[in-house]
Amino acid sequence: MVHHDENSYLYWVSVSHFVAQVGFVSSVMFGAVLITLNTFVTRRVVGSYKHLMNIFTSLGMVFATMEVILYPNIHSYNAGFYYFSVETPFGLSKNAVTVFLVVYKCFYCATTALISIQFIYRYWAVFNATRLKYFRGWYSLIWVGYCLFFGVQYAYGAYLFLEVDKVAMDYFREEMGIHYNIFIEDASALAYVAYDPNSYEVRWWNLMFTICITGVMSAQYIIMIYCGWSMHLKMESKIENFSTALKRLHKQFFKTLIMQITAPSLFLFVPIGFLIYLPLLDLELSIPTGTIICAFSLYPALDAIIVLSVVTEYRISAKSK
Repeated sequence: MVHHDENSYLYWVSVSHFVAQVGFVSSVMFGAVLITLNTFVTRRVVGSYKHLMNIFTSLGMVFATMEVILYPNIHSYNAGFYYFSVETPFGLSKNAVTVFLVVYKCFYCATTALISIQFIYRYWAVFNATRLKYFRGWYSLIWVGYCLFFGVQYAYGAYLFLEVDKVAMDYFREEMGIHYNIFIEDASALAYVAYDPNSYEVRWWNLMFTICITGVMSAQYIIMIYCGWSMHLKMESKIENFSTALKRLHKQFFKTLIMQITAPSLFLFVPIGFLIYLPLLDLELSIPTGTIICAFSLYPALDAIIVLSVVTEYRISAKSK
């Protein structure tokens, strides 16, 4: 396969790598600060919520680490996308790297599931504190199962429905050779082609991935919107008898949650929605959408910055330490 420089998207691959590296460094740095303050400094954020925040921050750091090891990339072409990695970390085989691409998707989904769990916790903390028992002791395994259920569903859906079959290989072979200088037979990859390029029939096996991911991500978003909107409508009357300090803390965490709806919408939900629905339009396009998914690695750092900035105790502690 001849490589044509004027058609090369390798520049965008390097941009994706750079953004992933920035995401990794910032996620580890701000995540470590938040976990340290949570564990050793802050006094008013206690119990299950402190552990929940630490777990979420740690998971985000692992997610950003996997990003910088695998450097996953995506190319969108007409009615499909090609999800690949040209890296061979630790001397892993092609198939092993493909499995790790799937595991990366599991961590992505588990991260979004943990965001919705935080919304559930804050909602119950204000409106039904007795239910917080489900975040203590053995009950906490419910939420581990919740994250695993959605994470495995997402990852297994990708592994099952995005196998690179002969149709996908023929569809992307020339495209990937021209733009990335890749021999498709040697690449660790998953592929999606919405319509058969010859008969133009819907490829339902690939489309099942879209249906699966839509269900998984919609469940998280519905929980966040419901809890956030309910707190917006009812929180003022509910906390009117709380102490001034406790009122302020609840309002700060509510403000944090609102920002935690906006941030994942911009960095997690909108990008993945764009990627999985774009092929259904079957537009004449060829774009390096890997620069979109590399923004995923920025989210863990952004989430930690939101908490450190909005909640007074964290902000003061971070400045003083």
